[in-house]
Amino acid sequence: MEKRIKISLNSKSIDSAIQKLSKVKKVLDKEKDDILEDLAKQTVDKAKEFYSNLEYKSNDTPEFNYQKTEKGYQVYAKGGSLLYDEFGTGDRGNERRHPKKGQFDLKPYNSGVTIRPASMLSPEKQAKTGIKSGMYWTYKDPISGEIIYTQGIPAGMFMYRTDKWLRKNYKQIVKKKVDDAISKV
Repeated sequence: MEKRIKISLNSKSIDSAIQKLSKVKKVLDKEKDDILEDLAKQTVDKAKEFYSNLEYKSNDTPEFNYQKTEKGYQVYAKGGSLLYDEFGTGDRGNERRHPKKGQFDLKPYNSGVTIRPASMLSPEKQAKTGIKSGMYWTYKDPISGEIIYTQGIPAGMFMYRTDKWLRKNYKQIVKKKVDDAISKV
């Protein structure tokens, strides 16, 4: 919705326009935090959606939320395996890398004392696990107790995708919210 204020070139018309603009400013000042909070809520919903659609993710369901800060609002995810889910691990992470991994103080893919070359596996284990080349490691499934062989997971990039979504859509969302607020004047 587009509002227009018509002004004639006389003091009464200009004073009237200033009064209308003052009302608009008051409404927007009052609505500003609500608009930002709503944008944060929508961003949290989008992060949850991107996370729920990951092909590979841990069993450790993260918390997604937002908080008010001095600069506005911050959207975050919190959980034990989030770094792995976001950035990926091992050979599979290395094959589908996170474009921003280098901006964080994270270890390289396939680093760590428990990571071993697939050549260390017997031919029988290679056939059973499907791991024939590259690197692998094992862990115990906390529910079944079974030893799991893995070559890692690809980068899930759910927060990266959320950031891209926000950058692409925030103007449209804010514009609609501002238009709704102004329509109340």
